[in-house]
Amino acid sequence: MKKSVLVAIVSALAVLAMSLPSLFAFEVPEEIIITVPEGEEPLEKFPEVSFSHSAHADISCAQCHHMFEGCGEIMSCRDCHMSRDSRKDPSSFFAAWHAQSDISCLGCHRGMKAEGKETGPVACMTECHPQK
Repeated sequence: MKKSVLVAIVSALAVLAMSLPSLFAFEVPEEIIITVPEGEEPLEKFPEVSFSHSAHADISCAQCHHMFEGCGEIMSCRDCHMSRDSRKDPSSFFAAWHAQSDISCLGCHRGMKAEGKETGPVACMTECHPQK
């Protein structure tokens, strides 16, 4: 009797352990288009930017989504970074992608380039915002 209960508990724990990753999995879009906040007019000089999640799969979600704590909803950058009033404001729309910190695209890419690592775009008009 004791042995069968122990086997049942161990089996249940094994099933639970194997199902944990799917419980915490997030549906992540393969590619997103970074656009200006809703209601704002895009600047013709800076077209939309295509972002590939799969190209960043080796980076923790919390690296970019710095308010994410491992559970709950992962918010889009522009859900918080909406203001286009000042580029110097750390919570501005511009800073979300261009700040010199490792939580912005440009800051992370420049840091990787300085370390001699392969990286994404670090040039504004020729790589990230190519003119149409």
